[in-house]
Amino acid sequence: MYHRKQEGPVQPRGRQAAQKKRTYRGFLYHLLVIVLIAGAIPIIGPGPVETASAAPATIANDSLSVRIGNIGQVEVFNIRNNRNNRNNQQPNFVMPNTESNLSTNTHQYMGEMIFSTRAAESRDDLAAKSFVEQDINKTLAAAPAGAMTQYSNFTDANLAANPNIDIDYGDNKVTVDYKGYGLNSNTARTMKGYDVRQEWDMNTPDDSLLRTITVKNVSEQYIEFGDVGLPMPWNNKYNSLSASYNDRMMVHNFAGADSGYTQVIRPSGEGNYVIFAPVPASGARLEYVEYVQSRASFQGVTGYRANSVYGGLGGDDGGWQPGLNILYQHAKNVYAGNGGGYMPVSTFTSKVLAPGEEVTYQYKYFAFRQRGRTGNEYAFHLLQKRHDGHAGRAQLFHLPQHAHEAGSSL
Repeated sequence: MYHRKQEGPVQPRGRQAAQKKRTYRGFLYHLLVIVLIAGAIPIIGPGPVETASAAPATIANDSLSVRIGNIGQVEVFNIRNNRNNRNNQQPNFVMPNTESNLSTNTHQYMGEMIFSTRAAESRDDLAAKSFVEQDINKTLAAAPAGAMTQYSNFTDANLAANPNIDIDYGDNKVTVDYKGYGLNSNTARTMKGYDVRQEWDMNTPDDSLLRTITVKNVSEQYIEFGDVGLPMPWNNKYNSLSASYNDRMMVHNFAGADSGYTQVIRPSGEGNYVIFAPVPASGARLEYVEYVQSRASFQGVTGYRANSVYGGLGGDDGGWQPGLNILYQHAKNVYAGNGGGYMPVSTFTSKVLAPGEEVTYQYKYFAFRQRGRTGNEYAFHLLQKRHDGHAGRAQLFHLPQHAHEAGSSL
């Protein structure tokens, strides 16, 4: 069990909100009860009842504003002081959680994770085992109480009752603990033998959103993580000309290990855009990008995503083009399953954790602005210093001239 440190005032929400007792307007209410008993006046109800707010938690800094939902997922991702779209609304960089492709029981929200693991008594015995895919989705859905299967039941009541998740709200920071089942569990696709802690932190000196993921082996066996995948449902569903131009995003991924990144920009070219990148000092990397398809084969491309598990998320379904993309910290298993590609198999890694051992990875989201800010400085170093030899990098990302004077780095 992780030791949890309180980072600041707890917002009245989630497990804390569900436990908050309702309070009445005491004096007035008791006075009315006395009068009613005496039969002096007709029956009337008590005054308003104060209940805890069920609004999601919003964390923000000078550059970004992000709303975190009841399973630790990103509901809204805005750049502050960004130009409104032509509907006079702030563009949301992530797919709305209520979108039909995401709101069902096959959801994979930003903040959820996908793993492939195998376990053995010794490190040497791992190779004889097969990897099994697991995810946070089914870990929360299979809970004996408070099952959270789809967006409509991500309620405060279920959050309070679900033993596989706990959320703490600190000072501009959200910490989410996902608790796995035992290694002997037969429940399909659930985390087994390990726990995951995820932190969303806006308290950064460079106005970024810091995402920290810690995976801990809580079993008595060695566990190998063949895949650690981050579903990234950016708002890139192109279902009409107007929506595509005004509300949606264009996404460019570069699976370059510790030099990997994602760029998310509005199709109109207006306003500012988002850069997502690993923090190499933490060991984080982006070594593979999977573009999900939910058929066994589509137009000659072979995949292995079952429609029953990934239905509605594939680019071949017709409802979401180009579909969900998943960025992999480790991709030894998923790469072998998908096959193809131009990188040697030895390029793709896994991570072995001994009993009680843990590993932490960090990633950052930045608002890349047209006029210099700290995020620009970081982005310049990300795209130039760490990409020496890639011609035209600055031109590709339209870096402002003064960003070349940046002095900060990871």
